[in-house]
Formats: sequence, structure tokens, C-alpha cells
Amino acid sequence: MSGSSHTFLRDADFADVRIAVTCRSTEYDHLPARLALEGAVSLAPVEVAEAQRAFRAAGAALDPLRRQTERNAEVAAVFRTPLMVVLAVLAYRDRATALPLPTGDAAQVRKEILRLYVVSMLYRHRVLARAEPGSSAIGERGFSPSETYCYLAHLARLMTRRGSRLRTLLYVDELTPEWLPRIGEESYLPQGRPTGWFGRFTARVGLDHASTGSTGGVLATCFFAVFVAPLSVYAWGLLPGLLSAVPLSLAVGLLVFTLFGVTRMQPFGRDVVFFLDDEASVPRAATRWTWVAARAARWVLPAAMGAGACGLVVGVSTTAVSGLVVALTILVGGLLGLGLVPDYRREPDYPGEALTVSGRVLRTLLLAAVALGGVESAAYALAGWPWQACLAAVPMSTCLFMVTGPGRAWLRTRALTFGGSRSGLLPSRLGPFLEHATERALLRRAGGGYAYAHDALQEFFVHADPGAVPEEPAGGRPVV
Repeated sequence: MSGSSHTFLRDADFADVRIAVTCRSTEYDHLPARLALEGAVSLAPVEVAEAQRAFRAAGAALDPLRRQTERNAEVAAVFRTPLMVVLAVLAYRDRATALPLPTGDAAQVRKEILRLYVVSMLYRHRVLARAEPGSSAIGERGFSPSETYCYLAHLARLMTRRGSRLRTLLYVDELTPEWLPRIGEESYLPQGRPTGWFGRFTARVGLDHASTGSTGGVLATCFFAVFVAPLSVYAWGLLPGLLSAVPLSLAVGLLVFTLFGVTRMQPFGRDVVFFLDDEASVPRAATRWTWVAARAARWVLPAAMGAGACGLVVGVSTTAVSGLVVALTILVGGLLGLGLVPDYRREPDYPGEALTVSGRVLRTLLLAAVALGGVESAAYALAGWPWQACLAAVPMSTCLFMVTGPGRAWLRTRALTFGGSRSGLLPSRLGPFLEHATERALLRRAGGGYAYAHDALQEFFVHADPGAVPEEPAGGRPVV
């Protein structure tokens, strides 16, 4: 336990606050330091008679299981924990037909109870009571039982694999392409690896880099085409400007694809540190972003060189003053984005909060850039400078927001969605899927994240075969 926890307990300002801490006794006994609490309560194992009373109270559907615990001591021993009693009750009660009884030793019975619980929850139909008649049922989010089972199995394997920082609690906001299988981790992919050109690319660089390179290349081409077109039209006219924007955008997209994907292939075989940051420090979505002048100052020289290159092209094509105006406009936008620093100290209060906040910051930046561009162009007009050059450079200036700060965090989220869905590991609509699994009591909400309803369920899905989807019990759906 940390020192801050003890300080909180001894603080007179919080004397009236009552707290309760729960944990497993085995883990608590191995802690190097313990909280100075007034007392402790230890839950004793469930007695067989108590488990049988719970089965009897749950209804006639549990009678066969209750009689089996009376006849078989090994089966009865499985229900010495509240978890297994609750899972059995939820799996067997209110069913139109009887489920098969678990057989075998204690380990086999425990595994079978978990499987039956999963089957019951997969085909469960929970109705949300609403004021309006004919309202839709809860959980109608477009995910079949087979898809739910498959995705939960992949999710559990990804969470528990070595090196994952999201072993028990999944934060949607923290998911980035580096969370996907890397080179050499093909065993985590469905049927070994994806198929087609993306599958071949994945086999060479890993799903994480294949997703980043592919998504980054496509989006870079699109964004650059949209944002560089006004500047090209200003410098070379309408038709020549548009015609030049297309090959330039394709070149930028190919460059991004090469940097974030191809350079990871053999014979390179090593990580490449890019012009922004290395992979470990690339920003992800955060609940707070702060503009820090010192951070922006670190990038003044590189940003000035990039802005100067764009200004030079315009200056050669038009006038030196126009080139200077373009360079200054792009430099201002670049420093606005490069100076943003994420704060990861506060965890999201609800799933997707950090993504929402990051998107809001990005929109604020875009509006600020447009406003600054308007003020700047007005000042240039009063000074007799080419204010049209400033307006033409504003879209290019805002383009930099997409590769820095919250913009890059959004791009990485898009790359994760593309790679996860393209490989079959994750659904394209990850948020609705997690809510869908929560409604079926297979996952649970934990603050701003998701966790499996119990560690035993996560362990079950870790060893489950994603392709061997349990069939719906004979006799139809459960009674609700």
C-alpha cells in the first residue's frame, strides 16, 4: 500500500469518511505494507448446504444440479465459492429446457459451469423496459453470439499476453496500434494471420506496423490533397494547381507508408525513430492537453525548416513576400500543434472520455488556426502584403494538427480500428461491442474501462478456441 493511502486515513479532514477495501486474502498476506484499518472480515468457503439452499431457491431448473451435489462430493466441492454458485444459478435458471449436468473431476466441472454460463449469456435476450410500447430490446447492436464469442476470445488473449499493460482492465482510450500483435506474434491472429495483400504485409512487419503504415498512408494522401490544393492553386493557378496537388499528395502518402511500414521490413529489421517521436512516446488520447511553450520551442527549428521549404516553393512561383507570408502562417500552425502535451495522470471517468476530450481539443485548435489566419490576413491586407497567400496557407497549417498532439492520437485510433477489424481480432465498432458484451454480463464496466466479469471468465476465454463457438442450447432461447 502506498504512503498516500495511510496519509488519507490519518487526515483529520476525512475523519468522517468510511472506506472499505476488498481483495483476496492470499494476495493481501504477501503485501509488504498494509493499511491501518479498524478491522477485517474474511469470507469463509460456502458450505455445501448453503449452495444447495441457493439452488433450491433459484427454482426447479436447478433441482438436477442440487441432487448431483448431494450424490457427488467432488462436484459439491466446486461450489464452495460464491462465484461458482452464482454462475450456476445464472446458467441454469429460467430455461425453457434443461442444460446438461457437468461431469468429471473438480477442474472439469468448474470449466463446464463456466462454459454453460457463457452459452447462457451469449443467447440471452434481455429486454429494456421503456415508456414507449414496442421499444427495441437491449443488446440489439448487430453482434451475433458467434461474433461475440470470437471477439471475446481474441480480446482475452491480447490482454493477457506478455508485455500488455492492459492485462485485466481495458481502456478504449489507451488502445493504439502497438497493442496489436507484433512481428513474431502470428499465433494471436485468426488462423495464424490475415489474408490478401494486408496479410502478406502483416507477415513481414507485424500487425501493429502494417496497420499504422496502411492507415497513415491513405489518410496522409487524402488530407494532404485537401489541404495543399489551395496553396497550389494560389501559386500556379486553378488547373495546374489541382493537377500538381494530386501527385504531391500521393508522394506524401507513399512517404508515410514507407516510414511507418516498409522500413520495418527485412532487410532493415530494426525500429526507426521518426522525425516526431519514437513509437513509445507517440501521443495517445488523454483527458487533458496543455500547450507548453518549452515543448513548442524544441520544435522551432524543424518547424521553421519545413515551413521555409513550403514558403520557398511559393516564393519562387510568385513573390518573395508571398513566400514569407506562407512560411509564417504554416510555422504558427505547426507550433500550435507541436506544443501540446498530454496528461495521462487522470484515468477516464467513462469509456471514450479521453477520445472525446482529444477530439474537442483538436476542433478548438482548428478553430483557433482559422481565427488566427483571419486576423493575420487582415493585418497583411492593411500592411499591403499578399493576404491571399495567408488564406491559402491556413489549410496547410491546420494539416499539421493531424500529425501532432490530439490529431495524431486520433490517427492512431483509426489505425487500431483498421488493423483490428481487418485481421478479425476486433470489431470495427469496438465501443458498441464492449457495451453489448457488458449487457450480457460477460464484461463489466470499471470506471472508464472494461474488465471481464471475473478473472475466471477471462481465463476461460484465454484458452477458448475462437473458431469453436458454442451452439445454442436445444429447445430455443432462455425464458425471460
